[in-house]
Amino acid sequence: MPQTLPGSKSGLTLFLLSTTVAVYSLLEAMLAPALTVIQEGVGATTAEIAWVFTGLLLSAAVTTPVASRLGELYDKKYVLLCVLFVTTGGTFLSGVATTPTVLAGGQVLQGVGLSLVPLSLGLIRETQPARRAGFANGLVIGVSGASAAIGILLAGPIVERLPYQFLYYIPGTLLIVLMVAIAVTIPRSSVRAIGGRTDWLGAFLLGGGLTLLLIGVTRAASHGWTSGFVVGLAVFGLVILVVFVMFERKTAEPLLDVRIGSRTVAIAYTIAFTIGFASSTFLLTVPTIVGAPEESGYGLGGSATVTGLVLLPFGIMTAVSAPLSGQISKILGVRAALVVALGSVTLSSAALLYSEGRAEVLLLAGGLLGVGAGLGLTQVMNIISATAPAERATTAMGMAFVIRSIGGAIGGQVVGSILASNAVPGLPVPAWGGFIGSFALLGTFGLLAACLVFAIPRAHSQVAIPRAHSKVATD
Repeated sequence: MPQTLPGSKSGLTLFLLSTTVAVYSLLEAMLAPALTVIQEGVGATTAEIAWVFTGLLLSAAVTTPVASRLGELYDKKYVLLCVLFVTTGGTFLSGVATTPTVLAGGQVLQGVGLSLVPLSLGLIRETQPARRAGFANGLVIGVSGASAAIGILLAGPIVERLPYQFLYYIPGTLLIVLMVAIAVTIPRSSVRAIGGRTDWLGAFLLGGGLTLLLIGVTRAASHGWTSGFVVGLAVFGLVILVVFVMFERKTAEPLLDVRIGSRTVAIAYTIAFTIGFASSTFLLTVPTIVGAPEESGYGLGGSATVTGLVLLPFGIMTAVSAPLSGQISKILGVRAALVVALGSVTLSSAALLYSEGRAEVLLLAGGLLGVGAGLGLTQVMNIISATAPAERATTAMGMAFVIRSIGGAIGGQVVGSILASNAVPGLPVPAWGGFIGSFALLGTFGLLAACLVFAIPRAHSQVAIPRAHSKVATD
């Protein structure tokens, strides 16, 4: 039975858990505006610095379902403290990193922290009074989105006054304080799954296959896209991923239940992948454009503060559009709402194609992509909630977040390699042709995903959207 706490202690528990999620979101949001500063600090190429996002998302894709399952089998508080310990270690490792390899390792460890959200929501469900449960869930998601917007704004002033390493040290110190406070004040979890196991082999296959595939993409810039080394790594990685899917279809308790769902759910997963791909592409390319010198022909020569301001419309529109998704789908229907979302992604890529040296176009593109990401991901969650089998809906929604992370990891690394393969002679920045290729690829993904929406059966295009899911995409 859930262990509902007295009012004062349940309030403290909610405060600590929501603050932990907020600090983690702050940490990750501060990295994009400072990307060029971090790249210079560790001497990374464009393909290597993409691992700031790739390492984090790759780790999250593997560890989030594992940590969530461990939380069901064992003490959620203990698992959450372990996640905090690993995340904090990765934060400080990234801060002291002097090479791209060490930085990537730190980011991989930080990616474990994305499982803080499901673990925190699980503890909230056990410790909060029933009358406060809905508010508490919304608070956790809300502070995550708000702190991400704050992080985008804070990054510039911090790196202009302090070494960029403080982007890691400040939130890392706060995470240590929160870890101690949670260990002392929050009670042990009282709800456990009876029996069951963790799919460690599935985690190994998924992580190994994705890692080999993405390392191959990373090395494409230096070895060539058709080199035996790159092709061999990519093929080997894909073979392992095929084995992973075959194994997951047969195992009783899979890491990712690939057997879930109908054609509609499969399309929803494809949209989640596209949104992850688009977000990583934007967060890698735009800071590079803003920070590039004007001599490049397209750069704005902007500081980290300017970069944060340019990225801000993306964060704001993501947070604003997600809560409105329920009303939009009631007016237009689910299919039309998804077309609007993916159309916004495609229009954003079209705007980016003409953003050469134009800050106002970058602002517009960020706002459009924010609408697409916030509206689209929330619609994905709503579709899955309404169409997946009731007893597997939670697993299906968790899988959508994992697939979004995989899309982000692949998108960041593919685009990073495209940019690294196109350099401006005499300058350590990509040529504009690399950006054209990246934005064209993004637009193609958005357009294809929009076309897939029309394959959703009409019976699912007017589903009643539960209000409880209307804020999920702000995470």
